[in-house]
Amino acid sequence: EEQIKKKFQQIDKDKSGSISLQEVTQALKDFECPTQSAKLLLQSITDTQEIDFTTFQNFYNHIYSFQLAFKSVNKGKPLFKKQLILALDLLNFQPISEALIKAIQIKFDPNFNGIEFGEFISVCSFLLICNRVIQKFGQGTGKLSVDFNSLGCIGMWFI
Repeated sequence: EEQIKKKFQQIDKDKSGSISLQEVTQALKDFECPTQSAKLLLQSITDTQEIDFTTFQNFYNHIYSFQLAFKSVNKGKPLFKKQLILALDLLNFQPISEALIKAIQIKFDPNFNGIEFGEFISVCSFLLICNRVIQKFGQGTGKLSVDFNSLGCIGMWFI
């Protein structure tokens, strides 16, 4: 935690207690985290655009765990279906259907040359958003029953 706090303080140059998404991605370039992937991850962990220390710590810990899972199965290469499933299992995501894996590959690896780490961050972030939606609107059932207003709230995450 001390290392993360030090990194946050280095990024927060104006000492305001919050940092921008651009500053975060620049500071975490050693993780090879593209801005779009970072933005998606931020959406999966907070409803605000402000990144305070707590949000940054959560963000950093997610990136670190994604990196560990990715590196444990990729053997220096992009992830294909089998490795993707293994990496997601290591992160304790719910079992993912064949249909969802295929949709993930089409969305995040449209040229089917394998999922690189930046794309993997986006995949994991998308799945975290799905978990968040289920937690917020699933009423403990693990399934969604959505009225118009709830659907509107869900839709706002994607605009």
